[in-house]
Amino acid sequence: AKTEYRYGGVSFTDTGVALLSESDRARRWTRTWLIDKPGAAPRKLWDRSQEDSYGNPGTPLRRGGASGTSTIRQHGSSIFLTGLGAAPEGARPFLDRLDLTTLKTERLFRTSGRSYETVVSVLSDDGSTILTRYETRSDAPNLYVRDLKSDARRAVTSFQDPAPALKGIQKQLVTYKRNDGV
Repeated sequence: AKTEYRYGGVSFTDTGVALLSESDRARRWTRTWLIDKPGAAPRKLWDRSQEDSYGNPGTPLRRGGASGTSTIRQHGSSIFLTGLGAAPEGARPFLDRLDLTTLKTERLFRTSGRSYETVVSVLSDDGSTILTRYETRSDAPNLYVRDLKSDARRAVTSFQDPAPALKGIQKQLVTYKRNDGV
């Protein structure tokens, strides 16, 4: 494949589908192409501003391999995307399933506004069981296995707050006039 902009890299899924990225540094623009098989015409997957956090489709989840190599995790014709989920109300991390045939995305998980929960890994082939890192203002970060079908959550770790003395501290803006008049 040839790129119009600067070549940004290529990643392969478990079955050999390629995701080729390119970027136009001057415009801060990025495009990602899907190449299903050798010699096939690339299909445009994403064409977006690098600075558009709200429109970021996420990053494909990878599966580690031997010798430090990794591939994009693929199940059937789908891959999984995870991202920070920038939104007007704050970060809302998510997990999506992207069908590489139709290029349609299905939202499998999105953290609630009451907590901050990021997807660490997908544990089942269909994406119905995931490993997350969950925390709130009062709960220290811990790992959980989450069943998306039943919405059940099981703790894997039980770390305590490493600095409980800091829990009641609030941010405060202090202003004063210095002796030199500033």
